[in-house]
Amino acid sequence: VIFNSSSIISLAKRHLDVTSETSKRLVKYLAKFKALNKDKIPRSESINDIGWRNGEFLPVSNKSKYELDDSIKADFIEKFQSSGDRKEVIPLIKEVKNFDIANMIIGTTLAAPLRRIAFDHNIAVHFAGITGSGKTAINTLAYSLFYSTKVEIPRFNGTRNGFEKIFAGMRDLPVFIDDANNLADNERKQAEKMIYDFVNGVGRIRTNKNLDTVKPSTFYGSLLTSGEHYLTTSNSAGGGKT
Repeated sequence: VIFNSSSIISLAKRHLDVTSETSKRLVKYLAKFKALNKDKIPRSESINDIGWRNGEFLPVSNKSKYELDDSIKADFIEKFQSSGDRKEVIPLIKEVKNFDIANMIIGTTLAAPLRRIAFDHNIAVHFAGITGSGKTAINTLAYSLFYSTKVEIPRFNGTRNGFEKIFAGMRDLPVFIDDANNLADNERKQAEKMIYDFVNGVGRIRTNKNLDTVKPSTFYGSLLTSGEHYLTTSNSAGGGKT
């Protein structure tokens, strides 16, 4: 990014003082700076996804720097805030483990980081139940095991491409999507395709502006969705049925 006069302008969103007029001079300056200091500039790994990497689990590991796509970075940082006490959480988990659905939701959530280690495929679970069935309580408990409950669980108001980017950026972590109640027929079909993408663990094939094929995104872990109605039907693709 910083060595391209066109793309470096995008860093203005991060408060870098650069414009289309000054970008070329800035790129030349940075290139010379790098050449003169290549043995002194510290190196660190920058990534655009979270999860297992070289035997470390990011962001838990503090040995590597990580950089997320701007579209999800702020949301991600807000979600991951250490709080609570494990000694208080474990008794709560024990209280719900005797309820089959709750046990499945908690288990699916905790299994997400183990997907690449212990399982051959991704896991997707849709919790369908009427108001008062405990959906919110169970989902909030499961969500809180990984994320801050100050941040609302995402809803089905995104695009297939948008969810694919979230799946790819939050690899090896559980992804929660709530409120499938008010989906129109076309949105429900879109949701089915989104689930199918996740279960298969790979995004769609695309081309760049030069018409070169771009490597598809890959994602692992668990997807947990909820609503008052089923998302899939008997006509849904086999890989997308939950």
